[in-house]
Amino acid sequence: MRVTADFIWETCEDTGGTSRAASDVTVLITPSASGEEMLLGRPTPTGERSTVDETFHLPLDLPIGPAVVALRSHTGDPIDIELPVTITTAPAP
Repeated sequence: MRVTADFIWETCEDTGGTSRAASDVTVLITPSASGEEMLLGRPTPTGERSTVDETFHLPLDLPIGPAVVALRSHTGDPIDIELPVTITTAPAP
């Protein structure tokens, strides 16, 4: 699964700081069937736009059906982006 997002900042000029990339970011998937968050990875935003552009392998035990993919930052100004998705086939080993 590829996740791309720009402006993943720890602080930004809009909130009184100097714009800089977030230092603690996670990408998670939560299948509706279990309700349990599964960590896909900890990307590092890079470049002028503090971009996350990563491909993640889905867990082999990920159930088919609806799920939510989340990108979150855990320091500075919090970011909590969620996107509903549907898993249609089991991940390949």
